[in-house]
Amino acid sequence: YEISACLVGSEMCIRDRMCGHSLGEYSALVASQSLNLSDALHLVHKRGLLMEQCQKGSMCAVLNTDLDVISGVCERVENETNNIVSPANFNSPKQTVISGTTEGVELAIKYLKDAGHKKCIKLNVHVASHSNVMIDAIDEFKKVDLRTAKIIKAEKVEKTNKLIKNKFFIILPL
Repeated sequence: YEISACLVGSEMCIRDRMCGHSLGEYSALVASQSLNLSDALHLVHKRGLLMEQCQKGSMCAVLNTDLDVISGVCERVENETNNIVSPANFNSPKQTVISGTTEGVELAIKYLKDAGHKKCIKLNVHVASHSNVMIDAIDEFKKVDLRTAKIIKAEKVEKTNKLIKNKFFIILPL
């Protein structure tokens, strides 16, 4: 909706600051006129093709569990095994999605459940979006010139009363 409102010049389009997560980043770039719609569609298609070529993985929504606990479990799995797993999406203070190799996510779920955190819902996906499993796909996206978009690194961002460090955000100036 936001893209169409901005493309037709609607008063509903407020371009002071825009952001998006995952595919929503492309919507924000188009709505802010940092990327044209045709280029965005090409990138989204290319992104999908590259993701298909990456190692298969898994994702799981973890509910009612403190982010520090989830992060600790993911770190433990990575340290004990040769698997990747990390918090990927912070959907709400009570829901964090973890993502990584299938084995890494499965082991993290086991550790969480063993510690009493029973609400772990596997997502019906075969990719490890927003994790280091996708690292091989990143180089293709480095070729894009965002011209008017300004990319900043946020050292500390308050989320669910916790600090999430070293995340990147796109601030779209007008």
